[in-house]
Amino acid sequence: MAPAAIVTMCDDSREPEGYGTLVSMSRSSTLDSFDTDSLSEPRPGRLSRTSTGDLLVSEKILAAAVGNRYSGVGVLQTLLRHRSHITVSEKIIVAAAANTREGAALTKLLLAHGNVDIGLSEEVMQSAARNEGQGPEVMEVLLEHLKQHHTNHGEDDDKDIRMKMAISDKVLQLAAANEEKGPEVMAVLLRYGKDFGLEVNDSVMEAAAANEDRGPQVMEVLLKHLDLDQL
Repeated sequence: MAPAAIVTMCDDSREPEGYGTLVSMSRSSTLDSFDTDSLSEPRPGRLSRTSTGDLLVSEKILAAAVGNRYSGVGVLQTLLRHRSHITVSEKIIVAAAANTREGAALTKLLLAHGNVDIGLSEEVMQSAARNEGQGPEVMEVLLEHLKQHHTNHGEDDDKDIRMKMAISDKVLQLAAANEEKGPEVMAVLLRYGKDFGLEVNDSVMEAAAANEDRGPQVMEVLLKHLDLDQL
C-alpha cells in the first residue's frame, strides 16, 4: 500500500492571487525527520500533577476559564471539583473582575478558594470599576470580601484604612466614566466608603460630567452623596 500523504497548501506565483496549489509530502519522510526521542520527555505545556495526584492547572488555563463569558463558572467549578491544584494570582483576579457576564460569580469562587493570598490591589479594583456588564456585582463581592476578611481576623482598626486604599480616586474616576454601569458601581463604592468619610474630588465629578451615556445618573448619585455629607 502506498504511504499516506499529508496535504498542505502553499501559494504558487503562477496562479492568480488568492489561490493555492496542493503539495504532498510522504509520511515516511516526515517520520524520518521527527525526533522520536523527545516523546519520552515532558514537553512544554504538558499537564502535570502534584505528588498527591492533583492536577496542576497552569495560569493560562485558569485565565482562559475566567475569561469565558458564558461558561467560565462551570469550567472553574469543574476544575475545582476534580482535585485540581490552582494558584490564584492577582492577574487571574483582575481577569475575573473584568468578565462582563460571570465576573461576580467567578471572583467569589476564586476568593473563596483556599489557595488565595492576595489583597485587593489597585489593578483588581480598577478592573471591576471598568466592567460594563457586572461592575456593581463584582465590586460588591470585592469590598464585602475585604470587609469580612478584616472582621474575621480581628483587624477592625485597619479596616477603614484598607477600605480607603481600595477605593482610590482613580477607581472612583473609572466608575464615574463607566458608560453602562457607572451609577450602580458608584453607588456601591460610596456605600462602602461612607464609614470612613470617603471624599469625592473634582476629578471624579469631571469624569461623571464627561460620561456620554450615563453622565446624568452618575452625577445624581454623586450629588446625593455630597448632600448627605452636609447634613
